[in-house]
Amino acid sequence: MDNNPAMKTLDSAVEKYGGKKEALLSIMHEIQKAQGSISEDSARYLSQKLDIPVSQVFSAATFYRAFSTEPRGKHHIKVCTGTSCYLRASEKIFERIGRELNIAGEGASEDGEFSVEKVRCMGCCNAGPVMAIDEQICEDVSAGKIPDLPKQEIIGEMTHRKATTVIKKYREDK
Repeated sequence: MDNNPAMKTLDSAVEKYGGKKEALLSIMHEIQKAQGSISEDSARYLSQKLDIPVSQVFSAATFYRAFSTEPRGKHHIKVCTGTSCYLRASEKIFERIGRELNIAGEGASEDGEFSVEKVRCMGCCNAGPVMAIDEQICEDVSAGKIPDLPKQEIIGEMTHRKATTVIKKYREDK
């Protein structure tokens, strides 16, 4: 099992934190970042490596929204539906993104390139509604500002420069 690339990532994360049980969440963040989710196999393997019950790993993976037990897309989009953003029509933004990327509700696109989820407050209430594309915050978004472009042009090969360009376009179209 240790020859599996996913498990090597897990081993690396465990080693980084000295195999300490107290570092469970930090290790899980490393795994989530590298693999896009906390799979059942990863949870069981982590349970063995840290000598903790697998239920403890699953409890953390399902309690905290930072983790997902379902695979996320290569590019992950979060739409804030906290009170302030919700009152500014963030649900319409979520629906529009779903239509643009052909994703019904929360989840990933068939090709695994994109995933979208609703999140509670992102801490940008004064700039809402907000969404994040690969952790890049887009402020003052509206459904009408989401471009009618193929998904490759919406996100493309997301880099910091590309994310900045996308965000700049949203702001210019205000």
